[in-house]
Formats: sequence, C-alpha cells, structure tokens
Amino acid sequence: MNGSTLTSPPRRALAAYEHPGCRYSDDGRTLHTFCRVCGGPLDVRIVTDDPPQLEMSCPAGCPPEEITAAYARYLPDRHREATNGHGPARKGDGGENNRRVLLTPASAITPERTRWAWAGRVPLGAVTILAGRQGFGKSTLIAGLSADLSRGRLEGDLAGEPARVVLLSYENHPRSTIVPRLMAAGADLDRVLILEAEQDGRPDLVSVPGDLERIAEATNGHGARLLVIDPLVAALGGGIDAHRDQDVRRALAPLAQLAEQADLAVLATIHLRKGGAADALDRVSGSIAFTAAARSVLAFGRAPNDEDGPSRVLAHAKCNVGPLSPSLAYKVEGCEVRADGGEVIPTSRVVLVGECETSAAELLSAPTVEPRTEIEAAAEWLADELGDGEWHPTAEIRQAAKAADIAWRTVGRARERLDVETARFAPPGSSRAVGHWRLPAVPSAPGTAGVARQPNPHGKRDCGPSAGLSCQDAELARQGTAGHGRPCDDPEGCIVPTRPTAHGWLCERCDRWVPPAHGKARRRGGAA
Repeated sequence: MNGSTLTSPPRRALAAYEHPGCRYSDDGRTLHTFCRVCGGPLDVRIVTDDPPQLEMSCPAGCPPEEITAAYARYLPDRHREATNGHGPARKGDGGENNRRVLLTPASAITPERTRWAWAGRVPLGAVTILAGRQGFGKSTLIAGLSADLSRGRLEGDLAGEPARVVLLSYENHPRSTIVPRLMAAGADLDRVLILEAEQDGRPDLVSVPGDLERIAEATNGHGARLLVIDPLVAALGGGIDAHRDQDVRRALAPLAQLAEQADLAVLATIHLRKGGAADALDRVSGSIAFTAAARSVLAFGRAPNDEDGPSRVLAHAKCNVGPLSPSLAYKVEGCEVRADGGEVIPTSRVVLVGECETSAAELLSAPTVEPRTEIEAAAEWLADELGDGEWHPTAEIRQAAKAADIAWRTVGRARERLDVETARFAPPGSSRAVGHWRLPAVPSAPGTAGVARQPNPHGKRDCGPSAGLSCQDAELARQGTAGHGRPCDDPEGCIVPTRPTAHGWLCERCDRWVPPAHGKARRRGGAA
C-alpha cells in the first residue's frame, strides 16, 4: 500500500475528500473514501494538526498530488470557504448524525463537458436506459457494446483504452448465453465481469438499491467503466413499486449517484408496455420516472419495414446532456463459437449496417403484428384471461392487468366491449362477497368474445360453464358428496327459494350454488 504525506491549509482538511457514502473512523481522524484517480478505496488520515498534515493510502499507489487535484476539480477550495471551514457533524462534534445541507456558489463550480462511454449515446457518470420489446435483441446489442468497450474500439472518450465492463443479468445464463455472445462479438473476456451475489454461501439476487454499496466496491475495485443491468425492473428490491414515481426515483437516485462518483456509465434495459402511445417515452414499462431520471434513453427494436426479418434499429429517444444522435441500423445474425473443449455453440451477434432515418417514435410505435388501439389490445388480453369460461375474482384480474402494464380504466372499457358478465358473491369458504367476471356463454355482438358452455347433464337447462358435470357427478352432488362451487347460469329457473346457503341458493337440478348478486335470484330468494 502506498503511503504519502501532504500538507493542506484548511482547518478541516479531511472535508476536501468527502463524498456521499464515505465514513470516518470513531476518533474522526481517518476518512475512508475512494480515489478519484483509479476508483479504488482510499484512506486519508490526519498525521499532525498544526499545520494539518495528511497521509493518503491508495492500494493502487496513486500520487497524493493527483488525488488532491482530482478532488479539487470535483469540490474546489472555494466550496470549503463557502462552508466556513466546517466539516460534517460527526461523533464528538455535537451533531446528531452525519447529514447536512450545503450551499455552493455557482462561481465555485468548475464547468465540465460531458464525457462519453459511447459518443453521443451513453454518457459517463450517468444512467442510460435501453428500451425495447422482449426477444428483439437488446441483450445481443449489449454484448456487442461490451465487447467493443473491452477492446477500446467503442467511439467515445474511452476509445483506444480497453475498459472493464460489469454485467448484471437476470434473464440470461452466463454459460449458455452471455459468454457465447461475448465471444461472437470478439470481447476481451478478461475485461468483462459477471456480477452475482450470494448469501451465506448460497446464490442470491443482486438488489438495487440494497446492494449498491457492494456494487460500488466491486466496480471501483476493478476500475470498471460500464455497469449493465438487464433488466432494471428485476433489480429493484422488495418494497419498490415499479409503477410509483416516488419508489422508482428513490431507487434510481443512489444508482445515479454511484455513476457520478465513480465516473461510471450505467446502461440499464427495460421492456415496453403493451399497446400504443403518442409519446415514445410513454411506451416504456412502469413509471415514467425511469425515463425521467435517466440522462439518455435509447430504443431498440425491429425495423418497421422488416417486421419478420433480422433488421433492427437503435434510435435515440431522449438526451439531457447533448443532442440526439442519428439512428443506427443493425442486423441480427446467427453464428457459432467454439468452446475451449472444442464444442460448437450456436449463438447470435449484431452487425452494424449504418445510419438510418427511423426515429424513436416510429420505432416504438411500429406494430408487431397489426395496428391495434389500447382498448383492442386490452380486449384481446382480457379475453385470454377469461377464456376458460369460469368466474374470476375482480381483484385477481386487476392484479394481472397491473402486471401486464394495462391501465384499469382501459380494462374497464375492454370489459364493456366484450360484454363481460359480472356478479358479486362470496366464494366457497368465505362469507365476504366479492366481484367476479367471466365471458358470456356466446358472443353477444360482432367483435365480442364468448365461450361455449357444455350441455346440461340433466337435459333441460345450462347449469354451468365449460366444464359441465357428468350425470354421475351430478348425482354425487345431489347426495352432498361432490359439490363443485360453480354458479348457475339460470338462477330464475333453477334455484330453490327454500334452500338458501351461506353463499347463495342451490340449483334444484345439480345442487350448484347460485350467487346472491344475481338480481332474479335475490328477488326469488328474498323470502327464504
């Protein structure tokens, strides 16, 4: 470990090397921070008080003068003068905690130009979102970008300097998918690091922001310049709702802070919601905060004029730190790589074709099969959810709609279009009535959906949905030994007014219970 001394005039000299997340020793004389030269850990210790003399210990041996100059660019001396020389509240200083607010004159901040991991598209020190539909090649594109960065051939401020990349993937297996794609793209595999976690010696999921401190230590310790999270929503820890702005911003703020402090580019993928949208950014799944918090947003998908082919387009949807870059055309092609043992592994890679005219709005609004409105897409989804013809609790449908990124008001309009039947009754084993939905027995109008009901085993009336009872089952039901808990389709003709149950009334033909929410059933059974 390299140890050097350096004299600094400020009273609280250690304050010049603070950053969010650093910590002091119990005696307040040593600051555990990170080196802004190499990105690794750094200990700064007070050797003498008058004049203040510091000792810096950087495992990489970075010179103290370079470290101080790097911090001076980030936190100039005039900033320390503006705070009257006072450091943060620490143990022994009378402060309750290490939190404080700072006022910095704009004149004390040295302007800096944006630096790029990928020129014009992926900035260093910031979060970039890569949006696109599943299965269209986002991860293959990332493998190509990671390979270029690891070889120093990606256009930008790191061009000519091979850099390390950290990949955090929740959907692709390293052995069968990630590494073969990196090999196909010509990556320096020693410079691409797969990020995983373990708890008590067992594999565990990496969480954001819960594991960000550990991620910072790992990325800084290896000098990584790009962190990939694929997909970002899968990384969000428990208690974070991807559809709530406040939750998303609370998770992304520390991630953006990590990127800024380590001069690290963060590239996170995210899927698209179903249905169309007027604004390209509104197609991104989850809260709008994902794209609002990101400094750059890229969109990747099939070329609108080649829906069934290998053509892809990367378009720039948003950039807060520079102008939008031209769209790029790619082709996804199959290829093979050979493992160390000689085994041939099929995989894929992206090949850059050149610039194109497709905008992000055109790319994200391009239909995957045929143009559909939000209501049409929701109706198709709802018909699939209710396709078994059974009654489904409204709460379950609402939860499924949320998971599918379909607004509840849109589901309601889809319900009207499909002429969905609704009822309110208590399911077996419960005394609380809840709402239920199901498709009608037959389509009620052109363009609506319906399900075929099985013939009534008793020959006269339709007493149930698609899975009708056999005569033997019906007989067992009448004997009270095989109840099935399905509501009846004809409560007025089938109920027995004198046989109420906790959940409604019983059918006189098959002993199926009838939900009390049926108006006719309620009127017939009201006197019971």
